[in-house]
Amino acid sequence: MKKILSLTLCLAFAIASMAQTVTLTFTGIDNQNNHVSLDSVVVTNLTRGWQEVLYYPDTTLILTNNVGIADNGHAASVAQNMPNPFNGTTNVGLFLIHPEKVQLTVVDVTGKTFCQQHHKLDKGNHNFRITLSTPQTYLLHITVGKEQHTIKMINEGHAGSNSITYMGTDAAKGPSLQSSHPFVFGDFMEYVGFTTFNDEAYESARINIQQGSSQTHTLVFPISTVWDGTGLNPNDGNTCAETPVVTDYDGNIYATVQIGTQCWMRENLKTTHYSDGTSIPLGTTQLTQSQSYRYAPGNDINNVDYFGYYYNWPAIMKGASGNNNNPSNIQGICPNGWHLPSSAEWTVLTEYVESQSVYLCNNTTTNISKSLSTAKDWLQSDNNCATGNAQGTNNATGFSAKPAGGYSGTYNSFGNGCCFWTCTPNSYGYAVGRSWYYNLSTVATTSNGTNNGRSVRCLKN
Repeated sequence: MKKILSLTLCLAFAIASMAQTVTLTFTGIDNQNNHVSLDSVVVTNLTRGWQEVLYYPDTTLILTNNVGIADNGHAASVAQNMPNPFNGTTNVGLFLIHPEKVQLTVVDVTGKTFCQQHHKLDKGNHNFRITLSTPQTYLLHITVGKEQHTIKMINEGHAGSNSITYMGTDAAKGPSLQSSHPFVFGDFMEYVGFTTFNDEAYESARINIQQGSSQTHTLVFPISTVWDGTGLNPNDGNTCAETPVVTDYDGNIYATVQIGTQCWMRENLKTTHYSDGTSIPLGTTQLTQSQSYRYAPGNDINNVDYFGYYYNWPAIMKGASGNNNNPSNIQGICPNGWHLPSSAEWTVLTEYVESQSVYLCNNTTTNISKSLSTAKDWLQSDNNCATGNAQGTNNATGFSAKPAGGYSGTYNSFGNGCCFWTCTPNSYGYAVGRSWYYNLSTVATTSNGTNNGRSVRCLKN
C-alpha cells in the first residue's frame, strides 16, 4: 500500500510540475479556399461560461489548463514561429507565468549554434525576431528556468546575418494573447470569426469542438474573395493576402500592396546585397555604365531607411539582358520570389489605375499621380490635381510612392519627384523608367542613361 501511495504521489507531483497550455491559432478562408484576413475572433468556453475576443493582428490565444499546474516559477508557453516556413526572417512569441531568466539558442539539426541570447524578462507576452542567413531547418531551444521548449523552424531564404532581436512585450494588449479565464482539457468551445470584405461585414461558420491539445482552426466565410477581373479589385490597397511582407538579404522587411492583378512592394528597395549575398558598392560621384552602384538619396545615408537607395541599371539587372515581357522573369536585385517589373508590367499598373474612377482626379484619365503617391513629403503645388496639391487626398491605391528623386551626376529632384527603373531597354542604349513630380498630375514614361541612379520597386512572381 505504501508503494502504491508513493507512486501515486510521485505521479501527482510530476503532473503538477508541468505547465500545461493549449495554443489556439486562427486563420480564415473563403468558400473557394482563398485566404481571408480576420478582423476578430470570438472564443467562447461553453463549459465554463466565459468569452474572449481576439482583435487583429492577434490570431493566437494561449489557454492554461487549470488542473494540475503547480506555481513552480518556471512555467512558460512558446508559440510556433510565424511565418513558418520563412524567407530569412521570422517571429516567435513567448509567454511567462512569472518573471524568469530566459535563454534562446538557434541550432541546426547537427547541433551547431548559430545565435544565442540571454534575457531576464517579466511576466507576460514577449516577442522575438529571428534572422538567419542560410536556408535550412533549424531548432530553437528556449530555456526558462529548468524548462526547455523546442520548436522547429524552416528557413527558405537569406537574411544578412544570424541574430535574435528582442521586440518587446505585449503587456499593453491585455488578455488577447494569454487568457486569464479557467480552462480544462476537454472543455466544450465555440469559435467564430469576423471579417470585412468590400465594405461589408461577414461572420464565419461556427466551430464547436471539445478542445484538447493545441490546434489551428480554419474559419470558413460564406463569400468568394476572387476578383473577376472587372471593375475595382476589392483587395486594392491591402497587403497581398499570401505575402503581407517580403524580406531581402539584409533582413529589411517591406510591406506589400495589391493593386488590380499585381502584388507590388509598397516601399522602395534598400538592400546592399543581391539575394546570393554579393555586395553592391556604394557610389558617391561615380557614373558608369558597366559597374553596379547604389546611391543614398540626397547624398545622405540617413535618408535610405525611409526613401530606399537609388541604383544604376547595371546594379538592378545583375548581368541579365533586359526585356519588355509580362512577366519579365528577371530577378536581378529583387528578393527571392520577386522580379523586376518591365515597362509592360508598369503599363498594366497605370492602365488599371486609369480605368478606375476612384483613382482619378477630376475624373480625368491621365490624372493618376496623386493616387500612387504618399499623402505627405512632397513639395507643395498650387496646380489642381498635381501630386503636391491637397496631399491629404493622395495614395488611394496604397502604392505609397515617395519623392526620393534620383541621381544623374547630381542628386536632383529629392523632395519633388520620384523616378523608377524598369528592366526594359530601348533602342538608344538607354533604359525605360517611370517618373512623376510634385507639380504635375501624370505618370511619364522616361528614357534614362543606364549610369543614372533610380528607385526600384519589385513585383511578386
